[in-house]
Amino acid sequence: MRHAILILAHKNIGQLCRLAGYFEKACDVFIHIDKKQSVTREEEEKLRSYKQVKVVSREYDVNWGGTSVLESEMHLLRMGVQRSDADYFHLISGQDYPTRPLDYFLEFFDRNAGKEYIGYLHLPHPNWEDNTFRRLQYYYPYDYAAEKRNPRGWVREQVRQQQVKRAKRPIPDEFDHLYGSSQW
Repeated sequence: MRHAILILAHKNIGQLCRLAGYFEKACDVFIHIDKKQSVTREEEEKLRSYKQVKVVSREYDVNWGGTSVLESEMHLLRMGVQRSDADYFHLISGQDYPTRPLDYFLEFFDRNAGKEYIGYLHLPHPNWEDNTFRRLQYYYPYDYAAEKRNPRGWVREQVRQQQVKRAKRPIPDEFDHLYGSSQW
């Protein structure tokens, strides 16, 4: 069984190298490093030197909470589908690090072959009551906030202005149900 490990990274190249090295067998590794991150040619070559690393990309300037996170994830997924015959795709951050040996990870998926591990909630949901439709109904311009003095405060003010103006985006009628989940 083969695994594609999709890694979104934004700092600490040494940690990222250790993480790439961990997935040394039965794994294809695809890495996207935030375009804003300073990476030397030597560091990038070190990452590429691992035989399991299939792609090291710097396509997107990734902003927390912005659509750029999704764009970079989709980029990694496209690369994974094109360049790997993986049975499972795993999204992790460059700051993650497994707590068990790789063999434990591989054996778990061998024992549970064919099972999917995607969690979601039907919306609205009591655990998400404060934020159920908020991210859908209001535009959160995180991709434009990075240069602001207080980026998160600036985004909160942009959302507040939309609320004051009653500028909600409608939930499209073609959706029978909406679902939500954690990114990770």
